[in-house]
Amino acid sequence: LETVFSAEKRFLCETATEVLDAIILYCSDRKLALVFLQLNETYSKYQDLRLYNLTCVYVEKCVHNWNKPECYSLLHSSQSSTTLLRLLATMLISKSAPGRLAAQKSFKYLRDELGVHNFEAVLRVHLPLDLQHLVLKDDEGLSKSKRARNSSKRCEAEKRVDARSPTIVQSSPSILQRMLLHRQNRVLPKQT
Repeated sequence: LETVFSAEKRFLCETATEVLDAIILYCSDRKLALVFLQLNETYSKYQDLRLYNLTCVYVEKCVHNWNKPECYSLLHSSQSSTTLLRLLATMLISKSAPGRLAAQKSFKYLRDELGVHNFEAVLRVHLPLDLQHLVLKDDEGLSKSKRARNSSKRCEAEKRVDARSPTIVQSSPSILQRMLLHRQNRVLPKQT
């Protein structure tokens, strides 16, 4: 992982990134996510959080590559599932924004795959009460903010729609619109 940030050899950085992406693509099971999460514990103590942020992103990629059976295997109590979910939940309170975002997206993916009822059952089985509340509170906050964003976008779009025409009214035409208008107003020479 440290090779990704090597300042001396750009080729090594690109190769390391390609290798990490290939590993995620072909073997992103719970063990790999757990390895990244355990590395995260170490990297979170570093002054430079680039490695921590990188492993957070790869944890998220691992979780997003899980299929339904892999997600449902979290329903069964095991030490690795408990450790994985506990470490993922602690990312929600990290001082790194990419870490918090990766954890939020990972929990959202798990909730979407498992369904709300099974997701809450997994949290009850594997996490202590304080981390359960943290995950559920963060999950609710993410859902509310997304709904608020969608409704505000819808309101803005409705304000921009002119009642007389189905086109969107903007304060000034875009470059493409100006080019089209110019082309329409151009006088074409007579063809003989």
